[in-house]
Amino acid sequence: MVGTVLAGTLGGWWLDKKLGTSPWLVVVGSVLGVGGGLTVFLRAVLRTPSSKPGKPLPPGGSDGNDKRQS
Repeated sequence: MVGTVLAGTLGGWWLDKKLGTSPWLVVVGSVLGVGGGLTVFLRAVLRTPSSKPGKPLPPGGSDGNDKRQS
């Protein structure tokens, strides 16, 4: 998450120096970096498996309640 904010800010700073638009592209890059960081964070949180308290998942990661036929 920190990397995306840093990349957006540094990219905006670099473009500001090239184009002479200071500080606008730094602000835009920072906002885009924060948005990207939040997206990465939310994807990671939503990808984690949930389990019932007190009942750990077996090594395969499934709780055995899936409806697929073997």
